[in-house]
Amino acid sequence: MCSRFRNKYSKATLLVAIVLPLALQELLAISLPYDHTCPVVYDNDSHDDMYTDEYLLALASAGSIALKGMITSSCGWSEPLFPDPVFVFEWPLAGRSEIVGKALRSGMTNAPTPVAGSGVALVKPVSGVIEDTAPVETPGAHLIVDQANNASTSQPLVVIMGAPPTTVASAYLLDNSITDRVVLAWLGGGPGENQMQNYNDVVDPWATQIVVRRFRTYLFGPVFDQSPVVTKSDLAALLPHTELRQWMIDKNLPNANLPNGRDHDAPPAITLMRPDYIVGAETKSFDYADANGNVFLKDDANGNVMMVTNVNESIGTSEWWRALTNLAAYGGSPLPPVLTPYGGVPAQIPGTIQAENYDYGGPEVAYHDLDVKVMDDNATRSITTFRVTDWVDFDPASGDAGGYALAVAQPTEWEDYTVNVLQSGLYTIDARVASKGAGGSFHIEFDGSNVTGSMFVPDTGDWQNWQTITASNISLTAGQQTMRIVMDTGGVSNLVGDINYVRIWTAGENGPDDDPDGDGFSNSQEDMLGTDPLDADSHIALEISPQNDDSIKLDYQSVVRRLYTIEYKDGFAETNWTSITNCEDIAGTGSITSYIDDGSGTGSAPTATTNRFYRLRVTLPP
Repeated sequence: MCSRFRNKYSKATLLVAIVLPLALQELLAISLPYDHTCPVVYDNDSHDDMYTDEYLLALASAGSIALKGMITSSCGWSEPLFPDPVFVFEWPLAGRSEIVGKALRSGMTNAPTPVAGSGVALVKPVSGVIEDTAPVETPGAHLIVDQANNASTSQPLVVIMGAPPTTVASAYLLDNSITDRVVLAWLGGGPGENQMQNYNDVVDPWATQIVVRRFRTYLFGPVFDQSPVVTKSDLAALLPHTELRQWMIDKNLPNANLPNGRDHDAPPAITLMRPDYIVGAETKSFDYADANGNVFLKDDANGNVMMVTNVNESIGTSEWWRALTNLAAYGGSPLPPVLTPYGGVPAQIPGTIQAENYDYGGPEVAYHDLDVKVMDDNATRSITTFRVTDWVDFDPASGDAGGYALAVAQPTEWEDYTVNVLQSGLYTIDARVASKGAGGSFHIEFDGSNVTGSMFVPDTGDWQNWQTITASNISLTAGQQTMRIVMDTGGVSNLVGDINYVRIWTAGENGPDDDPDGDGFSNSQEDMLGTDPLDADSHIALEISPQNDDSIKLDYQSVVRRLYTIEYKDGFAETNWTSITNCEDIAGTGSITSYIDDGSGTGSAPTATTNRFYRLRVTLPP
């Protein structure tokens, strides 16, 4: 759940559940139409303001629940807290996938691959009829439909939600038949028992109206303050030492001071294992929506909405810790943090090592960083949406060939990379760097030995003006080893400088006319194209695909700071190439660029010619 209407909570101590006689537990428990044997899909927004992801992953790994999917749905709020809604969506989308990676490296299993839900709100149709609403089609919405169709009325799909309901509402709009096989357990509702006016409710009021009118819905917003007690000190003391635990200790949403001693999004999830967590609830149904779309409920003994009004906090706390301390959740043997190559395999030398692709393992294992990276309250720059659960700082390398670069690097910081040197011998090491003002210095180690000496970062004129600095005659030994970039001295503002990549050549193969990867392009040509001269699979190609309407689709992978023109000629006899008039000097974006030749830019449709040939021209901007 996002934090717009959250309060700050004081730190609390670990509570111990009171064990009640079974008969009394049954009297206190609320009858639920779901339990831990039902299929479960989890849909939440922020990844760093609660511990519910980790709780559900622990249950799934231990075999306690069948977790069929994890969805990230956007907070959707743009002003004033989050001026960039795309950033807000991409941040938790990346973070949730990274949490799953940390869980797997900690010994957990049965973790689904997270998918994207909605990043925008639904638009209420002019008719006001729910079924006339256009859904926001996403992998998350289709996942809910698919899992609902695999469920049954006796064992329905349980959607555990801590996000706006846009994705599940879209699932209904895609398939109206799913409602008898879906139950929503949602951190919605409040502050009054008949008001749907917390963050999750109001950010997409039309979706809120859809779900409370069409689904069996259990609302846990009023018990937000009675969530499981989870303090940082207890995490360190009670959980096994893993990369996942370190992330849980480090995670922080500073603009809301969360998680702050509780797993605030956990109440709906706790009921999967402990229905007796609920000790008070009232049955409701939809009443009306005000002029702003805010939804209000009414008391209704036969209603489809259950507003949970009271829970046993100690039961929730006890269950949370039971799940996360259960050794079965870690395959019986929790794995301590260790260096794990980014992408799963060691980087090959000779080769290019992107500076942002340091190993997994977490702080003080794969990297040392002095400052905790946080999401700036105004989201103006301070972070990217890459590796958001680590504290290393990055900037987009938009002035080079794209990707990311180590940024805000300070003396004593370091990053580790597992590499495999193919052959012992002499090498040349290039580092691509930038600095606005005089930079500092760094060095590169292999298995703890400084092989480069100090490499000084010059004043390149701007943080996106890139230059190459070189260390020559470097002797490396064959085999797998750890390469470390170590920041030594600071320049302007005590910053070392930004580092885009480290490129390690076999000595004597880095000349402009050399072709060390044997792909037919010289080093200078690959520099022009923005491809990797040490990777034969890194290339620019124009893919040509005939379409059903007799047009031709042209695709190419673009690179930033390059201009692209598609040229054509009709027939073998033509000697001159002509630029397609509406595809000239197109700036590269770093992603795949597509163009449809339907004759609008070439004067005639492709099918009107016997043979049409295409080529891609790449130039540097002036």
